[in-house]
Amino acid sequence: MFRILTGSFVLALFFEATTASAQVKIPSKQAQTKTTPTKQTTTTKTTETKPANTGPVHTLKVMSNVDCNFYVDGEYKATITEGSIERINLKLGEYQLKAISTENSADVFRQIVKIEKTGIEKFYEVDLKTIAAERERKEYAEQSYAEKNAAVEKTAREKAVAEQLAAQKANAEKAAREKAEAQQLIAEKNAAEKVRQENATREQTEAQRLAAEKASLEKAERQRAEAERLAIVKADQEKIAREKAEAARLAAEKAAAEKAEAQRLAAEKAAIERAAREKAEAERLAAERAAKEKAEEEARKIAEEKAVEFNLYGFTVVDDFMDNKNDWSEPAFTIGTRSTVTLTFVTVEGQVGNFPSLTVSEYVPLAVAK
Repeated sequence: MFRILTGSFVLALFFEATTASAQVKIPSKQAQTKTTPTKQTTTTKTTETKPANTGPVHTLKVMSNVDCNFYVDGEYKATITEGSIERINLKLGEYQLKAISTENSADVFRQIVKIEKTGIEKFYEVDLKTIAAERERKEYAEQSYAEKNAAVEKTAREKAVAEQLAAQKANAEKAAREKAEAQQLIAEKNAAEKVRQENATREQTEAQRLAAEKASLEKAERQRAEAERLAIVKADQEKIAREKAEAARLAAEKAAAEKAEAQRLAAEKAAIERAAREKAEAERLAAERAAKEKAEEEARKIAEEKAVEFNLYGFTVVDDFMDNKNDWSEPAFTIGTRSTVTLTFVTVEGQVGNFPSLTVSEYVPLAVAK
């Protein structure tokens, strides 16, 4: 059966959309009764969706509240499990839809649908639970009616037997009395003994019959109780299976969520560690650059002080001590215009070294000699 999700229950199924729609027509109740073994009240529920399908087909998104095999025009299309969705693509035209419960093949849904437009998708829900409930109700009613008729027939049979026995007894007594009157006292004695024996035989036969009927009733009661017990056991097993499946589904969802959360935390941790490493590297490079700049600044100040000292003695500095910042080489000055003396010094680990240790007075003879 289908239930209409719009809130009203009808026997005709119509699907309408603003831009693209498909109309499904349901045959009359009489035509549906001819194709099903039991009377079924079918309702359909649909949910309007945006036309995600723009192809030349109409897609039925079929759901069922009972596991079933789904057929289109007698051709098997899919096995639909409870709660799942199967997409069935149909072209324009009329189709017979049929769903058969996998739990009980007597529970059958049939429907005639007419596809007039394509390029859209629609939800269908097959309600086999209502069909199963209707079948079970009818079977129970038929069983109750049969039991009631059996009780009435039993009462009638017992009454007929009692009446027959009473009639037989009356006839025997009448015959005995007539024979006793004809044969006098001996015949009466024999007739009385015969009646006693017949009564004993009838009582024994009646007792055997009642015992047999009692045994038959007890057997029927035991069979009925066993059937009820098996039905309860089956229902409990089905309930346990459903609960087990639900627990497994919840466990899987929980595991997936925990895994995703762990991956997210690991990614965040890795990003934080990478940012910390980058920050530490940047700080280290900045510290090294600051130390180098400080050492270079100190070397430049020393070189400038030496240049001032040499200028006091008439030397002209021709190098600004800035043309080679890596090792501070090639600083030079001249004595007048004749001689050029080269001074060399380097920086090692921020310390100024290798600068000429001579004072200006000690250096002048060397410069003049050169």
